[in-house]
Amino acid sequence: MNSMKEDNNVLQPRMHKEEGSALVIALLAVVLMTMMGLILLSVLRGGAIQADTTESGVQAEAIAQKGLDDTLAQIRRAVANGESIGGDNFRSRVRNVENQLMLMLPFIDQDIGDPDHPNMENGEVVEAKKGSYQVDIVLAKPTNPESPAIKPISLPDSPYVRKFIITSRGIMEGKPSTIVTKKMTVYVSTINPVFRYPVSSSGDLVLNGTPSITGDIYVAKHLQIRDEAIFSGTTSGTNRSKYGFQTGHPSIRGFIRVDGDNDTIAPGKFNFTQSDGMTEFPPLTNTSENVEPLYFAPQYFPLEDPTLDADVEVDVLRYVSNKMQIDLPAKLAELGGYKEPDSILLEEEVLAEELNQSTLYNDLWKTVDRSVIVKDAASPTKEADLFINNGVLTMSKAESKLTLVNGSLYVKSPDPNLVAADLRGELSLAAGKFVVVDGNVTLNDGFRFPKGTMYIKGDLKIIGNAWLQGTVYVEGNVELKQMTSINKDIEGAAGTALTPLIVVASGEIVLGNSTNADDENVRAFFYTKEGIRLYGVMSKLKLTGGIHGGSGGVELNAVRGDVTTGDVNSVIRYQGSPIWNKDVPEVQLNNSKPSRLQIFYDDNLYDSPPDGIPTTENFNVFVKNVKYIK
Repeated sequence: MNSMKEDNNVLQPRMHKEEGSALVIALLAVVLMTMMGLILLSVLRGGAIQADTTESGVQAEAIAQKGLDDTLAQIRRAVANGESIGGDNFRSRVRNVENQLMLMLPFIDQDIGDPDHPNMENGEVVEAKKGSYQVDIVLAKPTNPESPAIKPISLPDSPYVRKFIITSRGIMEGKPSTIVTKKMTVYVSTINPVFRYPVSSSGDLVLNGTPSITGDIYVAKHLQIRDEAIFSGTTSGTNRSKYGFQTGHPSIRGFIRVDGDNDTIAPGKFNFTQSDGMTEFPPLTNTSENVEPLYFAPQYFPLEDPTLDADVEVDVLRYVSNKMQIDLPAKLAELGGYKEPDSILLEEEVLAEELNQSTLYNDLWKTVDRSVIVKDAASPTKEADLFINNGVLTMSKAESKLTLVNGSLYVKSPDPNLVAADLRGELSLAAGKFVVVDGNVTLNDGFRFPKGTMYIKGDLKIIGNAWLQGTVYVEGNVELKQMTSINKDIEGAAGTALTPLIVVASGEIVLGNSTNADDENVRAFFYTKEGIRLYGVMSKLKLTGGIHGGSGGVELNAVRGDVTTGDVNSVIRYQGSPIWNKDVPEVQLNNSKPSRLQIFYDDNLYDSPPDGIPTTENFNVFVKNVKYIK
């Protein structure tokens, strides 16, 4: 049988339905390539448009900033012109500067706004080399109700403050047009520049552990940083104990200026020391002339701004001496002067419920145990002062209330070791009036001082919580103890548009073991010509306002989170201190909880300046911030 082998390589006849398939494939390939080309063109076109838009946005932002810079230059020029006109005193210079500012403003914006009617986008459009800008004066008004030029002369004199809110629209024509709007807040004032900073130091600034600062910082010498919080146990005499706790790094949300000094032996401007867990003074880990982000918490580290203004020293002694040596004798002379102290022991008397004229008491211990009003019965506009010479004033109860309708209070102690004024309840003065005490003063828990200025030649002690709206000048030391709040905002209470209490001392300011609850804070600004230390380790402090340390500098110590029962061996002992046997801070590694020491800037230092806030002879221009608004 013959077998036949099939040849599979022989071409088979093409079926009818396969005809034209190559054409279809070719057409599909062409369509696909066309679509890919169109997509590529779209991407390239979008990229080009995006690049143009980004470039236009950058140019519009630069033009908007130019509008702000030009306006700021006009404001500075008007202030300089006003000061150059001169004048015999501060009041005449205020009028000159105010006149120059009012002459300048219409050239920028004919229709200046106010808080209720900002009048945006009606300023003159100014052409630039590329694009244009439009500046609007949204606000230009004094923050204090009356011009200092019409207030009674005081020392320090009432501040001049005019607040400007300025917007600038940078416009780049195109399809579509690109518009960037920026807003700048500026103050022209005579307020001491130290009140721009929540933390400032005429010496070094030492940040131990994790303090948190919101606002700008000025340091005249060096910034020292350490990843360990230092705190004390017993602090009396030779039994003083000192401890440490390893932590993370501090956080600063703002700009910083550190001047350093010309001493080549000293470290650089910015210095970091890493704790070794054993040595109280370990060697410096790193030093630099510029900010190193690694020194700070990763989320919040400061940017350097060498243009920040330096602070101006407050002359505490001059202010207090003026009241003691000039104002007080002149007032007393109107009442026949005062006699020398009597050697007989002081006799205690309760003040009458109403005094109808200026009254002088000699060699008496006067007590307020109810509501007492001092006024001039014959003329409500005439001053009626209260003088206690060579005596003591005590407000003995929480219900005690002393009201001077149109006058000031003077107390002079016969013994520098006595408490000349022991105050509870409420002491109320009219605007522009003051309290002068030659001797030590104690302000007890719950004391209220709604407005005014105090001048104290002696030491001040604040025990517990207080509510004071004004400035206290102290030629001596200040101690605050058993305190959880100052100027707490009580909902529904009268006069709760709160400003910080300002304490200005020639001596030390010591804050004891104070712990805030979550809904409380200390609304105050503490200024000392000595050094100052604040702690947020075992204690807890939220300060809205600020602190300034003199030549002794500022030292802040803090940890994050809570204190709890834990490993007491995690607390490092220094100077032969005994083992720590109390609660300890929680673990700090990767701890993101809030710091136990937080310091915030308070806008009300300029927006609603407290009575008696320290001022300068010259005017200054303060750029508070620049923001994008759309």
